Amino acid sequence: PAQIAGTMRLCLVLLAAAAAAKRQQPPPPADDRQLFREALQERDFKTALKTAPAAYATWWQQLLKDDPYHVFIETLLIAFLLYLLYGTRRAKNSQKKEQALTDREIDDLVSDWAPAPLVGTASAPPPAMRVVTP
Repeated sequence: PAQIAGTMRLCLVLLAAAAAAKRQQPPPPADDRQLFREALQERDFKTALKTAPAAYATWWQQLLKDDPYHVFIETLLIAFLLYLLYGTRRAKNSQKKEQALTDREIDDLVSDWAPAPLVGTASAPPPAMRVVTP
């Protein structure tokens, strides 16, 4: 019991010292995002444009610290969208170039073509269509 009370007093003294040291520290400097927000609120667009890249980088770094899985999934989605936008266009263009036929090839295909009949040959009508006379 005496050791527990002594340990508790030591913890309380350390907590009080940490709180006092924290109060004596100067306030942290304004971060880039705060400077950007203040510039926008004051309609100082020149300063806002200067601080925007740093504010954006700070925002991404903070997001990476807070939730790295979120950033990883978003990065994969952005990469997938870029692939869909640019990768499939290249594939379509290369397929078009490969599929282009010369006039001679077109003429050969047309001469070899034998169209299938649209209507089958006339034969006996199906059983449901036969007329039975008494």
